[in-house]
Amino acid sequence: MLKRTIAAVGFALLGSCAPVARAPSSPGAIAWHSFGPAAFEEARRTGKLVMVDAGIEGCTACRWMHEGAYHDASVIRRIQDGFVAVSVDADQEPDLGDRFLPWGWPATIFFAPDGRQVYALQGSESGAEFAKLLDDLSARKRAGTLAKAQSSTGHGEWNANLAAACIDSRDRLDSMGDAWGWGGEERVALVGPFEDALIRARSRGDAKIGARGLAQANGEARLLDAVWGGIFVGSYGKQWDNPIPEKRTLFNAAALDAFALELQRTGDAAWKKRADLVRKYLEDWMRAPDGTFYSTQQDAAPGLPPNKDASDYYALDDAGRRAWGIPHIDHGVYTDQNALVVQGYVRLYDATGDATVLAVARRAADALLATRTRADGGMDQVDLTSQLAGDERLRPTLPDSRLYLKAQGEMGLALLALHEATGEARYLDAARKIAAALGALEDAAGGGFYGTTARDVDALVARKKPFVDNVAAVRFLMRLDAVTRETTYDKLVDRTLAYLSPQVRYEGPWGTGVLALAYDERLLGPVEITIVRGGDDALATTLRDAMLRVYEPRKIVRLEDAGHYPKPKTGAAIYVCTRSACSSPTTSVEEARANVDRMTQASDAPCP
Repeated sequence: MLKRTIAAVGFALLGSCAPVARAPSSPGAIAWHSFGPAAFEEARRTGKLVMVDAGIEGCTACRWMHEGAYHDASVIRRIQDGFVAVSVDADQEPDLGDRFLPWGWPATIFFAPDGRQVYALQGSESGAEFAKLLDDLSARKRAGTLAKAQSSTGHGEWNANLAAACIDSRDRLDSMGDAWGWGGEERVALVGPFEDALIRARSRGDAKIGARGLAQANGEARLLDAVWGGIFVGSYGKQWDNPIPEKRTLFNAAALDAFALELQRTGDAAWKKRADLVRKYLEDWMRAPDGTFYSTQQDAAPGLPPNKDASDYYALDDAGRRAWGIPHIDHGVYTDQNALVVQGYVRLYDATGDATVLAVARRAADALLATRTRADGGMDQVDLTSQLAGDERLRPTLPDSRLYLKAQGEMGLALLALHEATGEARYLDAARKIAAALGALEDAAGGGFYGTTARDVDALVARKKPFVDNVAAVRFLMRLDAVTRETTYDKLVDRTLAYLSPQVRYEGPWGTGVLALAYDERLLGPVEITIVRGGDDALATTLRDAMLRVYEPRKIVRLEDAGHYPKPKTGAAIYVCTRSACSSPTTSVEEARANVDRMTQASDAPCP
């Protein structure tokens, strides 16, 4: 009888990090396959099960599994005899990463040859325990008692009432929070819940949720590495007092976003120091020669003595760490993660006006646009660089030509942020092309977007519509319509949001938070700050730059010629508009800021 629980972890993004005993290595080897019909055909022909190992580089528990169980001679023999082994890098193939994410990293998923999922294992195992599991599954296969695939519940009835869906997602999110932010016993940096808290605190005067957002940001600050900068991947304790000594670009981007917003909201210089520590790590350690950013850094230094662990390592100063060596950096450069970094840097630029900050964001985005723009206007997720090809990796690098949803929404949002910050039309043009490319992933009949274009294996294992990536896509399309004052994607946005409402399957704040954020953005609408040129272009640019500094989580800042608004009698004028009202034009930044404050109190908001 199996003792393990087949369940999703609350914070699967962290993976499972319990230690595993090191097993003796073996001269044998596991023949790893890619996730495709050939693996399932081999399983059918040989009477074996398909075993999928899914994870990411830099994941400590993934490394333990590979160094331990997958080098155990008894495990190798059992896999060779009874299983077709498949390797999935969740960063490189994000649609598969989303499928297996509920089991954390590493996830070990077992399929019958016909594509039925029959078992799923969360986290790493010792060689001895994993061998027992393989024996049990093999015995149950011979006896015909393997679990049948769970039937799909479908998407249920679409909830066309967006206000009701907003309230539902908000209530779900609130149930996941406490005095220290959001989460359970493990905490990580979170964009969705934090940004939604800022919107609710400002637009509805909700002091309690504002305090929770501040607690979340303060908690993330407790994960900072004072020596090399950057935040650690998370905390084992809900009070943020037990850092997990790995570093990932994804979470550093989230922390940069939070610190920048708090700096802009409060003006407290302590937040800039925290943001600068994140910058120090990203730019000193994780930046590629072309200005993009690598993905993860392992916890273990190559020269770490056997009686020391990663916590001992990171307690050292710079010289002490270097004496034991530098933990391995995964040289994968993933478009979605870089887009989140770009968004964080633009937030920091908005808060500071520091041109060097904006230059970092532009350089990374320009490099991605130059090398990863597809013929259909979308963005590739990964590129096989010489650095990546030279890495010693747990899983093979298998870049392909698929259009992945994960890269499109976040890159689209990054490009719109750059367009607002710089006024350059090329960023808006590139965002429009990404939006058009999304049509290839839309499920016009059922709602939502698929995670990637069709795979040959879809007939066996149906492709999915990843939840968080769908939210990113719909937030991008909403903002694109708002920036352009068009309604091109209006119906698609509402159809996708209606589809997403009953689809919350991450029982944690990551997915629920971004959905609540999307509903709030949809129902409240943007706060449009428009600077209209008169006869003084220099003044107009100065006013635009000043209004970028204004704190308002929902703001869109434009610099344009007369047309939508009358041409000002003086050199330039500022208009502030919400869905319900517009201010009189002004040339005073202080008056415009006061207009923003006055017009963003939404006591009659549709999601109270």
